Order: sequence, then C-alpha cells, then structure tokens
Amino acid sequence: EYRIKISKGSPSELISLMEKNEVDIIYILDVLRYDTKWRRVLQKEEPCLFVCGPDNPVLKKKNISLTELLKYPFYLTEAKDNYQYALAQHLAAGDLSVDPVLEVGDTEVISHMLYEGDAVSFLPRFAVEKHLKEGDLKLVPTDDLNINMYHQIIYHKNKWLTDEMLEFIKTAEEYLK
Repeated sequence: EYRIKISKGSPSELISLMEKNEVDIIYILDVLRYDTKWRRVLQKEEPCLFVCGPDNPVLKKKNISLTELLKYPFYLTEAKDNYQYALAQHLAAGDLSVDPVLEVGDTEVISHMLYEGDAVSFLPRFAVEKHLKEGDLKLVPTDDLNINMYHQIIYHKNKWLTDEMLEFIKTAEEYLK
C-alpha cells in the first residue's frame, strides 16, 4: 500500500526534504535549480508581472518606470518567497528597493485586496491569469523588468519512480500546457 502525503514549503525547504529522503518528488516554482544528484522531469518558464486593480491610478500612465512605480503601495508575498526575493535582487542591482505595506503568503488574498485599492503587486502569471481575463486585475504598464520563475519537478536520481509519481508528473505536464 502506497501513501501519498503533500507537503508545502519554500523551494529550499522542499529541496532539503527531498535530499533527506523525507519526500519522494518536489514541485517548485523558483529560479532554475541544479544539482548532479537530481533529475528534473519538468521545467516550464513562468513570467512574473506587476498587477493592480482595474481602477488603480497607475493605469493612467502609458509606461511607468520602476522608480516611479515603487512610490505606490505594494502588497507582496512573504519576503522568503522566491518571486519577492527575485524582485528584491533585481531592484537592489539598480540601487532600488521595495517596502511592502502588506506581506501575505496567499496570492489569492493579494489579488482580492488589489481589486479594491491603489496598491500594486508582483506575482507569477499563473496566479493572476484568471483575474486578468475577468478584468479584476490589470497589468501595470512597465517595460523595466523581466523576471521569470520556472515550474520544476525534481526527484533524487537514485529514487525509483512509482506509478503514483509518474501520474503526478503526467498531471502536472497536462496542467502546465
């Protein structure tokens, strides 16, 4: 009998669990991660975007610079989350920083809060795609940033793949088409 347990954590936490053989396979959204002890069976690029509510005054600008955009209030995921970290690193390279007025780990909470206010967020496209299609969120018009994360499924290369793991990989591939 095979048991399935799903664990949540940061990419670093999940990688650590995999390397200690406490989980069999991991699905992460992060910068590309490599190790000669791993097998990567899925890798798909995911753009991260600046988004805001449909009535946000930032949308009156045709193309806003990062410096100007950072004057708006920001709702971001928690600092340890990979896309906020990637944003912070990119901004620091240009001697800029963001000081969010709200940090919360749930992108859906952020999306709902953006709809009502004047804040901006930086989130992966898949997390806001439905809201963008429905008009609940809008893309912020800026060309100053291009950050991508990658959906990745990784397992230890000495791990035997069970039927359940193969089905998980197949399901993830279909979902990310």
